[in-house]
Amino acid sequence: NQINLSVNSVNDPPELILNIENKTWDEDTTATINLNSYFEDVDSALTYNVSGNSNIIISINDSIAPLSSSKDWFGSEEVVFSASDEDFTTSSNSVVLTILEKEEIPEFLNFSCQSEINEDENYSCTIQASDFENDEILFSIGDEDKLKCTLENSTLHYVSNNNYFGDASCELIAKDNDGSTSLLFNVKILSVNDAPIITSYSPQNNVIIPEGKSSLFTIQAEDAESTPQIEWLFENQVVGKGSTYNFNKPA
Repeated sequence: NQINLSVNSVNDPPELILNIENKTWDEDTTATINLNSYFEDVDSALTYNVSGNSNIIISINDSIAPLSSSKDWFGSEEVVFSASDEDFTTSSNSVVLTILEKEEIPEFLNFSCQSEINEDENYSCTIQASDFENDEILFSIGDEDKLKCTLENSTLHYVSNNNYFGDASCELIAKDNDGSTSLLFNVKILSVNDAPIITSYSPQNNVIIPEGKSSLFTIQAEDAESTPQIEWLFENQVVGKGSTYNFNKPA
């Protein structure tokens, strides 16, 4: 005689095949756990969950659990992961997640410094930075590009290079015991019309001109934006133009 047996499938629960190790990482960075390395199910796809976390952020995507926290938080939390199929749920061992404190360098805060300025004019403003551990912060100036910057405590003084207009910048540095951070302060310098400057003239002393004689006068001038126009006046009347003038005293 022949006996036929029919074996019905029975859903097997998820199995924890390996304890999940405790995890440690630095603050303001991330870590991950691949839960497929610790759970298995011979006949079903698994979904995962976690409990016990408060400050540590765990967002499970398929089997990958990214671990992070809010900025500057550090400490430890004990969590339990679980794996579920359509009928059963299996929990992991308790897992201690530890975020280590990291030394913090200063961070610049928003500050209001005028960034569109006139050439050759002086400006000042207050710069600010914060430090998570409340360490003392020292400010300094780094590289300068066509902008002269000086500091008086937290007050920044700045002015363009002489007669320069266009883009310019200087590097601001905030430093504490743990290190330093820098910020590039950019400005746009607007052109301002400068008065001409007399660079030389001759003769340089008072001149006595006898009747019927003449004397040659010369002058040199420069202007940052354009070529100076030179005029010679005698008794409020224009008597010549250009860099030289020959004065003739009538007999």
